[in-house]
Amino acid sequence: MSDKNRAQWQQAVRALLTGYASPTWEAPAGETEEARLTRSAVLTDLGLLGADPKVIAGARQIADRYLNDPTSVNPTIANRALNIAATFGDAALFDRLMSLYEKTDNPALKISYLFALTQFRDPKLIARAIDYAFSGKVRTQNLPGFLGALEFNPFARDMAWTAVKAHWADLQRDIPTALGQLAGALGGYCDAAAKKDIEDFFATHPAGTATRNLRRALEGIDRCIAFRAAQQASFDKTVATLR
Repeated sequence: MSDKNRAQWQQAVRALLTGYASPTWEAPAGETEEARLTRSAVLTDLGLLGADPKVIAGARQIADRYLNDPTSVNPTIANRALNIAATFGDAALFDRLMSLYEKTDNPALKISYLFALTQFRDPKLIARAIDYAFSGKVRTQNLPGFLGALEFNPFARDMAWTAVKAHWADLQRDIPTALGQLAGALGGYCDAAAKKDIEDFFATHPAGTATRNLRRALEGIDRCIAFRAAQQASFDKTVATLR
């Protein structure tokens, strides 16, 4: 998918998945756990890949209910709804999640609120999430995963990688054994310019414990570049026929 055919791809996803399962956030009577997992997977794809307005609106309602009372929503559904709501969320939701993260003593909820902050697509909110990462309020044990999730978010990747480079010396000092998560997340890139930038940076900044993950990330970028070169035209043609 590229920026040129993003809307076509989203339309195709909606057409395919709405015919596969009922895209409802409310559990049908007698739903099994297996069926719930399938339903939540379809809703996730419709929300994140298909940008389905009804699914996104439903996710916001479920997320709001969950944030008001975490026990009121099945966790399988709640986490997926929260991720969709955050992906298309605004500053009010960002502030709410940050506040809940800082106030709750429940470890599972703390992680849920924190990592939802990495899902936003608004550049201003991405910048806030990056600043938050280095504010001292994110626990050291959660910092590698938090930054890695930001790097994995395609809308936040460039900003997060720029911040990681700027703070590399601090990260080497504070989380020396967890740098692999940061290097591994760079495998989400899929272009030669990004690969060169990564290689140039690590040519002058030793990767340390991240060396193996860095090598795998660079190999992953190469595979993605090759796959895109071989399949992009076919993909574009297929998407066009699904409209």
